[in-house]
Amino acid sequence: MGWLTECGTRRLAGAWSWSADHGRDFAGVSRNEFIERLDGYMTWYRDERIKLTFGTSIAKRRRELGLMA
Repeated sequence: MGWLTECGTRRLAGAWSWSADHGRDFAGVSRNEFIERLDGYMTWYRDERIKLTFGTSIAKRRRELGLMA
């Protein structure tokens, strides 16, 4: 499950309230499934999302600059 495995109850509660504010419905989603979804989103956000300033993903830009393997 990645970095979110050790997520504390307070942080998880904060993420649940964030989801309510942004139109997400996690009713019926188990704690582990929620953690997996959030971890997947964070990975996508970091590695695949296109940053308009760079015209590419942040990970690809860092590789181009030699800042990431």
